[in-house]
Amino acid sequence: MGDANFKPDLAGIRDALSQPGVVAALDAAAKGIAASANSAGLERIREKYHHGTPPTRAPYRSYTTKGHKYGVALGIVTTNGKLGEWDESEHKTLESFNH
Repeated sequence: MGDANFKPDLAGIRDALSQPGVVAALDAAAKGIAASANSAGLERIREKYHHGTPPTRAPYRSYTTKGHKYGVALGIVTTNGKLGEWDESEHKTLESFNH
């Protein structure tokens, strides 16, 4: 039997999850999700509000940051203004990527 008193090195885990390679992978994943969400959302926004012309800005955006609580890298995708908020509220575009 193994030792039941194993304690992970949290500082080492936080350091590993903040390395440039992890940040780059999270950034790429977040950008991919934002691109897919923008593709879907822009089509609906054009139909409802712009009569076929594209809006002036994308409804979704992405970025990477260090989390405030644990300091590990996070890839964030969020709405980018009122049209993004409308699309997310009506169609749950970002929420659909969680399934």
